[in-house]
Amino acid sequence: MEVESRQCLYAKDKEDYKNKTKREDAWKDISSILNRSECQSKWNILRDSFRGYYHSLCNTPSGSGATETVKWAHFKAMMFLIPYIRVPEDDCGNYSNNSPELSANTILQREDNSHDSEYHQPGNLFANNNSKRKRDCFDESLEKVLQAIENTTTKKSIESFFESIIETIDSLPKIRLLEFQMDVLELICNKYTDA
Repeated sequence: MEVESRQCLYAKDKEDYKNKTKREDAWKDISSILNRSECQSKWNILRDSFRGYYHSLCNTPSGSGATETVKWAHFKAMMFLIPYIRVPEDDCGNYSNNSPELSANTILQREDNSHDSEYHQPGNLFANNNSKRKRDCFDESLEKVLQAIENTTTKKSIESFFESIIETIDSLPKIRLLEFQMDVLELICNKYTDA
């Protein structure tokens, strides 16, 4: 959650990503929670592990009868990185990068339908820690952060949708705005009574 809320650390298409001062400030904020150098190295390891796992899902050609991929425990929590990961066209099997078939929902569905109930952590993910106590403390903090990310993902997507239509709604005349508000409230009411 700490990293996800600071796009300057991972969103290469954002202007802030190129601003070293903003990235440094973001790491300082995060380091108030965790040790800075540990945090940065763990983030790099997690990001690279996610990228590799995502590529392995993408590289499985459809209809190949491939064995199922072992689940990675942090995959769902780190899915916010998907828009910022480049997957070469020729590495995507039968999918293209813009294919709706290779969406986050498709990947989650593949994950949920997997027969493997065990989660797998890539080997030596936290091998560079000096002591087990530090590792355990970091693991607990990381789990809390990842859990918070997972809990807020749905809320953020809904907020993003409404934020995307605000400009259009603001440009409506007052009477149309009132009609729109009534229509939305009626739609919500109908959905709740139908359910």
